[in-house]
Amino acid sequence: MSTSSLAPQSTLTDGGRFLRTVLLWDALGCLAFGLLMTVGVMGVNTVTDIPVGVSLGAGLVLLIVSAWAGYQSKRLSIAGIRSIIGLNAVWIIATAVVVIVAPWPMTWQGATFLLGGAAIVAGFLGLQVFGIRRLARES
Repeated sequence: MSTSSLAPQSTLTDGGRFLRTVLLWDALGCLAFGLLMTVGVMGVNTVTDIPVGVSLGAGLVLLIVSAWAGYQSKRLSIAGIRSIIGLNAVWIIATAVVVIVAPWPMTWQGATFLLGGAAIVAGFLGLQVFGIRRLARES
């Protein structure tokens, strides 16, 4: 498995440009959601009943993932892209477990907020898998 970076932007294939764009949008989505869950923690808690500590922790994780996805959008290493796909899968599964197990009382808005975020992440995951396969076909 190669961990080397792909070519610079000017020589990228369509698959490389596609992946770069998807990773950048994933990074921006994580940034927005992470800021909402950290900076806007009290508002999120008021509407969703998601505990402040959980919201802050999840928001910080999202900010870190945002930085990693942004870095990978510039670097485009296959191992890095796979790590983003794995992190997205973990986020989706963890969200489903939280909503199903309900370790704290949550409003319907809280469940919708979490599941809506997971649906967006699932969309990014699907696009990343498509992009990495497309890139492999172009190589």
